Amino acid sequence: MKTFANNIIPFSPTHPGEVLKDEIEFLNISKRKLSTQMGVSYFVLNGILNLKRPVNVEFALRVEATLGLEAEMLINMQTRYDILTTRADKIFMQKLNEIRRS
Repeated sequence: MKTFANNIIPFSPTHPGEVLKDEIEFLNISKRKLSTQMGVSYFVLNGILNLKRPVNVEFALRVEATLGLEAEMLINMQTRYDILTTRADKIFMQKLNEIRRS
């Protein structure tokens, strides 16, 4: 049984880069310094902070080791973001509806 509450989709999903960006601003740490501490490319970090790249498990574990943010939380956020943005893709959803009908 589907209820209305189960069908509510947030207006805008939260990319984990948004949380990470807020955290580094709060800590007043530069992106270059953080990327060096984490052992990742500045361009990778910047891409995530600008919501252009996804957070993967390795990156999330590096964030956890460096800043103390839980890796699992970041991965869960990324998964939720991916699901919601994919569901917003009308062409893909049409393909899924075709699959369901067959």
